[in-house]
Order: sequence, then structure tokens, then C-alpha cells
Amino acid sequence: LLTQKYSTSPGPQTPRPYPLARSSTVAGTPNNKIGSPDLQLLQSSLQHSPALTRSYPMDSSMGEDSGVFSGFIEDSETNTRVLEKRGYIMSELLETERTYIHDLQETLDYYWEPLRPDNEAVPASWRARRNVLFGNLPRLLEFHKSTFLEELESCADSPERVGLCFLHKQRQFQLYVSYCKNKYKSDAFLAELDMQFFEDIRKKRGHRLSLKTFLIKPVQRITKYQLLLKELMAQCTGAPMAQVALQKALGNMLDILQHVNNVMHSMCIIGFPGSFLEQGHLLLQDSFIAWKESGSRLKLLRNHTERERHVFLYEQVLILSKKRLQSDGGRQTQYTYKDSIKIPELALTETV
Repeated sequence: LLTQKYSTSPGPQTPRPYPLARSSTVAGTPNNKIGSPDLQLLQSSLQHSPALTRSYPMDSSMGEDSGVFSGFIEDSETNTRVLEKRGYIMSELLETERTYIHDLQETLDYYWEPLRPDNEAVPASWRARRNVLFGNLPRLLEFHKSTFLEELESCADSPERVGLCFLHKQRQFQLYVSYCKNKYKSDAFLAELDMQFFEDIRKKRGHRLSLKTFLIKPVQRITKYQLLLKELMAQCTGAPMAQVALQKALGNMLDILQHVNNVMHSMCIIGFPGSFLEQGHLLLQDSFIAWKESGSRLKLLRNHTERERHVFLYEQVLILSKKRLQSDGGRQTQYTYKDSIKIPELALTETV
């Protein structure tokens, strides 16, 4: 018998493998995908609303139609303070986006580039595993530098439109799931390397941050977006269309954060005898209190003492594990495999 330890609604638990912001569910926020009826209805509403005539470039993923999104701001905006706050949030979003792109560029130019295959000054084993160390960082830089920043800049004078930027590019944000999934392999490989090589580069370039810190930047950035969207949404209560788009964008970002968090936890499972690739998608993970059935009655494990188990629910299997901190005192969490139940063999019984 499994009894959830904290609450009946699934959610990320602490401590986390990495400091992701705690995600929460936005009430009434559907998980709309590009081209879904709800999102198309929103776009149609924006296109046919009166008033504002500022053009907004359509993304190719939205379909063949293009047009002007209008009526996105209140018909009469008299609250100067609200406008100023929106401007401050937009300025922070753009400034931090440019800084983030600069950091990614520096990482690739001065740490990724020396590990190119033809650079014999670097050990061959390092060059062969360059993609393990940096993951899909080049693709993240390409997305933000060539596409996303430009869309955000087009909203500089109308922050209310930011929600649509995130909705247009929600597929590309899945790149962060791949990056975070690789992060533990990257950390393990980095620990094997001669850090003096990268330290010499840091000093030569005058970088304040180490390579390890640069590599955590994408994890921090994907967390920052949902905070900025929440702040902006709080300042757009008088713009209903903006509220709808921002709420949908926030819901999507929280879904990505939840997925990233689940993936990063699942990468810490040790000792599972099967193949994770055969278990399907990870649906959720959470901490429970485990009870064991003995004879005709339920007994608590180990001398009637409750035992906590961290449970991972995949499409094909339910995995029970024990949460542990690394023996070397590290902050990263590990999960030692204890048992599993195949989903076809799983039964749920409600006990009152």
C-alpha cells in the first residue's frame, strides 16, 4: 500500500537535483499545443479585435495565415504606474536574455571550440566526448540568438504581447528537456577532466565564472522565464487578451519545468535492472509512505515503522526507490532501486 506523504496533488519535491523553481498548476490553464483549437481561437480573437494596429510577425509554425494582432491592449490605459511596471519587466526580460546569449556564446567560443576534433593539443578522449560535456548547448544558442531574442525585441514597446512569443516557440523550449537530461553525464565527465586546463582559459579570458557555472546557466534560465511571466501577468489584469496568452504561456513553461524536474530526478535512479528506454515516458514522481501486506492484514515495514519510498511512475512500470544523498557529502540526490511493479499488474484500492 502506498500513502502519499505530503499531498494528493503530484508535484516536485525538495531537495531537487538542481535548484529549479517550484512549479505549480495554473488553474484553468489547458496544455495547448501549436495549432490546437483553443490557441487558434485566441489568435483569431486577436486578429479581429479593433483598435491597436501594431504589426506582429507570424511564425511559420503557426500556419500559412499572417496578419495584424490588434486589440491586445486595453481600449483606454490610464494607469501610468502599471505601464511603467510592464516596461521594467520587459527591460529585465530583454537585458537578461542578451546576457544569457552572451554567456552561451562565451562558453562555446572559449570552452567548446578548443575541444574540436582536429585540435591535437587536447586529449583525444576529451574531444571524443565534447557533446557529452556540452550537450545541445549549440542548438540552444542558435534558438535564442537567431530567433527568440528577435521576437522578444519586437515586443519591446508592447510587453502585453510577450505571451504569444512563448506560445510561438513552445516546441523549441523542449530543447531544455534534452539539455537537462544530459546534465548528469556532463557533470560526471567534467569531474574526470583536468580542471586546470579550463581554469587557464578562464583566467586568460578574464571570466568571473567557471565552466561549471556556465554549464548551469540553461537550467537557471528556463526557471527564470516563468517568474517573469508571472510578474508580467500581474501587471496585465486590464488587458484580457494579454492575460489569456500569458496564462497559456505560463502554463506551458510550468509544464516544461515539471518535465525537466522529473527527468532530472529519474536520471538519479541507481540499480534498476531493466532498460528505462523500454518503460515509456515518465508520467510523475513523488514521495510516498510504503506499507507491506503480510498475511491477512497490513503491517508497516520493518518493525511497524513507516518507510518512505520515492516512486517513479512510467507508462510501463512503477519504480520504488529510496532517496539518498551522495556519500561524499554532495548536494545531488540519488535514488536506490528497491522494487518495481509492472503497470498491467498494478491495482488501486481505496481505503477509508
